[in-house]
Amino acid sequence: MARRQTQTTEPSSRLGEIKHLSYSTLDNWFQCPKKVELSKIRKAPARPAWWFAGGSAVHEATEEYDRWTLLDAVGRPKFSIVEAFASAFGREIQELGAKWPERSEWRHAGPKTAPETYDRWMKLGPLLVGNYITWRRSQDYVIWTASRKDADMEHREEVVGIEIDLSTTLPGCEREIKAYADRLFWSPSLQQIHVIDLKTGTRGPNTALQFGVYGACLEHLYGVKAATGAAFMNRQGALGKAFPLAKYTPEYVGRLFANLSRAVDNNVFPAHKGSSCRMCDVEAACYANDGPQAHLYDPDSPDCPPF
Repeated sequence: MARRQTQTTEPSSRLGEIKHLSYSTLDNWFQCPKKVELSKIRKAPARPAWWFAGGSAVHEATEEYDRWTLLDAVGRPKFSIVEAFASAFGREIQELGAKWPERSEWRHAGPKTAPETYDRWMKLGPLLVGNYITWRRSQDYVIWTASRKDADMEHREEVVGIEIDLSTTLPGCEREIKAYADRLFWSPSLQQIHVIDLKTGTRGPNTALQFGVYGACLEHLYGVKAATGAAFMNRQGALGKAFPLAKYTPEYVGRLFANLSRAVDNNVFPAHKGSSCRMCDVEAACYANDGPQAHLYDPDSPDCPPF
């Protein structure tokens, strides 16, 4: 039986256009091109997830902490883990709730007998933030910084490796690649740059691709190369596997995105039905997944009207 959807079932009257690419778009296309089409072009409603709201709030709170550490220690305000997380989590809940008010329909991880809830994340979130802070205090890493000239070349601005914007174009791909790295750290002992991405789930990445994308963009923009990339696993309070990034040159990563760009231009969006469908935020609009809204959004559905 199809799930009840409180989100509007009226399809958008205008198709979206993929003007820029990103690691998440590339990763989604590798996993299931149909998800890219439904979310980016067909604008199918995306059902919120508790883990997205909580994870985003953890990211915001840890960013706030790292920026706080860069302030002059004399006179800086006290940092509160609980307050930082609660404030960020409240903003995320409000934003998602405006799009999909019925929280009982939000996707959640864990067993049905103990689903994710607001109260559960209010307990878990500060723990995950605290794990990151404890780890940071035990490392010799420092936030990587650089200076960059603005477009008119009249002055320089300092860029800081906290949620750093590495968006650029890469060789072979004309579309802009949006890239925001959680952290760029400099290791004084190793004299190396390391790309770190925070993960609030239970599984870490099994490939270097995300870190490689950020590393290639960093090299293209600043002429410096990151040595490794790793996920900080907030639940474990430790770094996951460190991936070497030597092969992820701007040219190589540019070719990967060029392939994706050609697929977008030629509407190559086949559905890959599998175990990941249950975690997909647009599965209700997918014809291959028998989605109840497929007739409104998925051109694979014989009942889907032309847009």
